[in-house]
Amino acid sequence: MSFKICHIGCGAMSMRGHGPAMRKYAAENPGVILAGCCDLDLEKAREFGDLFGFYHHYTDWIDMLLKEKPDAVSIAVPVGSTAGISIRVAGMGFNLLTEKPPGMTGDECRGIIEAVKKAGVTAAAAFNRRHMPLVRRFSDILDIEGKETITCIRCEFHRVGRKDPDFSTTAIHAIDMAIMIAGCGYREWSFEFQPLVRTPVGNIYLNGVMESGAKVSLAFMPDSGLDAERFSVVAAGSSFFLNMPIWDCPDYPGGIIHFKEGRRMAKITGTEDEMFITSGFYGEHCDFYNSIRSGKPAGYDMASSLQPVEIMESLRTEKNNQTRR
Repeated sequence: MSFKICHIGCGAMSMRGHGPAMRKYAAENPGVILAGCCDLDLEKAREFGDLFGFYHHYTDWIDMLLKEKPDAVSIAVPVGSTAGISIRVAGMGFNLLTEKPPGMTGDECRGIIEAVKKAGVTAAAAFNRRHMPLVRRFSDILDIEGKETITCIRCEFHRVGRKDPDFSTTAIHAIDMAIMIAGCGYREWSFEFQPLVRTPVGNIYLNGVMESGAKVSLAFMPDSGLDAERFSVVAAGSSFFLNMPIWDCPDYPGGIIHFKEGRRMAKITGTEDEMFITSGFYGEHCDFYNSIRSGKPAGYDMASSLQPVEIMESLRTEKNNQTRR
């Protein structure tokens, strides 16, 4: 039986991550058809389609979906447009996978959730960090040790020369990762902001408490000396250190170190592979399409994106309020 996929948005993120992931999925799964891709820029759509093996290219995504009638739709458009398109795609009766964040506000995210529920389709937001092979292994180790014993989660989130005033849509990665690590959502959170001379972003500090009681401390530093995302987790008698394999960062291919009762229990180095695999894009597409084809629930549905989006929104609101003072 064939399984048709369409993709909306053929920009840089699609070229680096989503396109290679869909091409690999189609190559490894007989019957999968990359039916159509769409972008407002016809040349971008044509280039993307030719490079990754899509049969047709379009500039009107509604026209594409009506003609191709896909089993799944992948959406990677500018974040301000994601929610509106997602709600309409769900309303047309199509399963959808969106780039993160699925909406800029909690209300937008709730709008998608309601549209998905009303249409009876499957939907998820692609938080690629959750699907990194190294992060999955880290989560498995924490499951064995017992996530309920975690008392402290810290993250240092470094970027080089970021000047975009709204850093919330990037910070949401670490906000969401803390949920995955703890195995539960946030009970409370607050922010501190530290102005910087060279960038309007400034340093951002999130302090929170998870539903399990674990304390969370996330530090976002947009004008540091490297690109890196580093987590440390303390549980009963154990300390874990995770260096994420993000793109071409100095920590690539990443690693995990586990200490217990004063002894090093494990030192795991990430596997060097094509970047779209180590970065989790392939995993998120595989999980979503396989859930649809098997009829089983997706590992992370759209509802699981709501709290990260709400926290992202509160970060942006508090930062804007501080700027006006």
